[in-house]
Amino acid sequence: MLVLLVLLFLVALQMVRLARLEAHLLEYRYRLFALRDRLRRIAIENERLGKNWLFPYLDSTISGAIDLLPTISGWQTLALVPVAHSRRERLLVVHEQLRRELGKSDNAPFRGIYTELWKEIANQLSDRHFIVRAEIALLATAFHSVKKLKVIVRKRERRSLESVLLDEPKSVTSGSPVNDCFVMAGG
Repeated sequence: MLVLLVLLFLVALQMVRLARLEAHLLEYRYRLFALRDRLRRIAIENERLGKNWLFPYLDSTISGAIDLLPTISGWQTLALVPVAHSRRERLLVVHEQLRRELGKSDNAPFRGIYTELWKEIANQLSDRHFIVRAEIALLATAFHSVKKLKVIVRKRERRSLESVLLDEPKSVTSGSPVNDCFVMAGG
């Protein structure tokens, strides 16, 4: 009897998990539909942007992402790394051309759409995989800590330089302000 109850509980838990995954996928699909609609509105309102090659590229990329969203996973993304590496030279040329076009001030609306597209895909992957979410949080924390450390080090270096340049220390044996700065900066 207990085994049957545990089995029923596991089935119910799996059903809840699948329903949650479905709702999660629908949410991100709707976000991508809204992004594609915004892209198309930009192309309608500005005919010149509608004729730019970035419009069909982004439109097809977003549409492809909408279609593939249920099957995209972090594990598949990792599996594609060797394929991308084998085509590295070609991908670098294409990526550089895309980066150059998105960098133009006339294409700023496309740059925003492109950034949001990849942000939504990254958010979907991080929401879907706990490990990815944990790694992103860890990297963000480490990045923030390094940034704070750089600020602290710069402030201390500035104070050291100011003290050397403004208030020449009396107990310095080297006699050269340049050497004092070097020593105080950790050199």
